[in-house]
Amino acid sequence: MRKSLLIFTAALISLLAGHAHAAELKVGVVNTNKLIAESPQAAALREKLQQEFAPQVRELQAQQNEIKSLQEKFQRDQAVMSESERAGMERRLRDLGRDFQFGQQTLQEDQRTRYNEEMSKLQMELVQAIQAFAQAGKYDLILTDGVAFRADALDVTEAVIARMKK
Repeated sequence: MRKSLLIFTAALISLLAGHAHAAELKVGVVNTNKLIAESPQAAALREKLQQEFAPQVRELQAQQNEIKSLQEKFQRDQAVMSESERAGMERRLRDLGRDFQFGQQTLQEDQRTRYNEEMSKLQMELVQAIQAFAQAGKYDLILTDGVAFRADALDVTEAVIARMKK
């Protein structure tokens, strides 16, 4: 993978070398991780998903509180309970714990699925924003992740973020 990336980069540089003689080559580099972390669209996505899953999170918190309350009651009253009461309470705690774990796993899977769906849309927006930035700034080449070295002067991430905030 890394070797093919290096070959691709070398071929690209060779191809652009002819262009560089005719005019100054304008190159920029975008840190996509930073772009995703700091763009207003990513913040809106996080807020949207947080609100979307808030009811399920509250429900799980209520279940967790109920389990904790029952565990405390069981610990406190265990010595005075009959064998059948103790067995019933243990069964109820076990069932509630199992339901809670299932709910937690389901929520995590649902969140992961929705995050991936929304992140796919966001990545398309980011590509469009980078392309618009490149065209407006008359860049010949914008590189993203996978660059072995770049001068800080080539990093245009902040400029792309600023454009996305507009």
